[in-house]
Order: sequence, then structure tokens, then C-alpha cells
Amino acid sequence: MVIAICGRSSVGKSAVATILGAHLGVPVRHCGESVKEYARQCNRSASELANADHQTIDDATRRIAATTDRLIIEGTFLDSVLTEVPGVILVRLLCSETERQQRFAGRGSGGDDAFRARDADDDMLRSRLYVESRSSPTPIDIDTSGLTADEVAHRIIEACNP
Repeated sequence: MVIAICGRSSVGKSAVATILGAHLGVPVRHCGESVKEYARQCNRSASELANADHQTIDDATRRIAATTDRLIIEGTFLDSVLTEVPGVILVRLLCSETERQQRFAGRGSGGDDAFRARDADDDMLRSRLYVESRSSPTPIDIDTSGLTADEVAHRIIEACNP
């Protein structure tokens, strides 16, 4: 069983994936951390990575998802990255804009301007890297507004019946 958790920034992907992995006793792949590590190895910042670099990271994520029996993967663009990997359960986390902004600010990531810039950067990266339209598996949508990460993890467990 591979569960892929996707969604915009500050919807709770990382926290939920960590808790879900602990509850199920399975490893977790944090795609954002994979991007940062790859950039460090190339002596660049994540924003300086070329499309080919992102493709390399995405290929590794697809390979891991296709060859691992039990895994939680979390990342913003997994709905595009894992479209052709069979057997992946895709969970899309949603959250109200207001709560996302509060979570973003609570992490010390900046105010409203930084939040909007992050969303704009994500939108630009999505359109740059994932322009072709592929049929994505229908995700399980879970609204995280007003919920703790533990509550969301339990909803995922209920929805997936692992």
C-alpha cells in the first residue's frame, strides 16, 4: 500500500504524513525535503533547480512508489507526478485559505505577502513542469480546516482501510 498525500502549502501534508507513517508503521518520503537535499548536493538552492533536475527527482519518486509495498509519500505535486504509477492511493488535503494563511504565518514563514508568493511560485512551478494533461487518479479529498494532524491521519486510515 502506497498512500500519496498532496495539496497546497500549509494544508498539513508533512505533519499528517509523519503521524500516518507512525500509526501504520511505514516509512515516509517528504518530497520537499528530497528537493532540498538534491539542491544541496548540486550546490544550488531549490529555486535554482532546472526542469531536468525536477524530472530526476520525480523519476526517483515514481520509482520508489512503484517498487515499495508500504510507503507514505507527501508532496505538493504528487497528483501529477504519480499519475502513471498503479496502486497508489492519492489523498488530496484541502484547507480554507484563511486557515492556510494562519498556519503559514505560525511556522514563521512570513506574512500574507510571503504566503501569496509561495502559492504563486507553486502555481508557476506546476505550470512549468506539468503542462501536459494526464489523467490523474481520483483523489480522496479531505478538508483539514479545523482538524488536528492526528484527526486527519485517522480520516485517511478510515478512507483507505489499510
